[in-house]
Amino acid sequence: MTTSQQPWQTLTARALQGADGAIDPPTALALITTTFHEGPGPPPAGWGTARGPRPEPGAS
Repeated sequence: MTTSQQPWQTLTARALQGADGAIDPPTALALITTTFHEGPGPPPAGWGTARGPRPEPGAS
């Protein structure tokens, strides 16, 4: 909620919000594409233990 005293304060605040909204998504996408590598990676280390132990081959 904006509590501005003059109309120009409201317009300035909305212009800054619009500019920030135009800058944030491309910046976030660039950060994601440079942080994560392409293709599937190895599963997290905890996934094997969360599933439980594997049965012995040939055991029934």
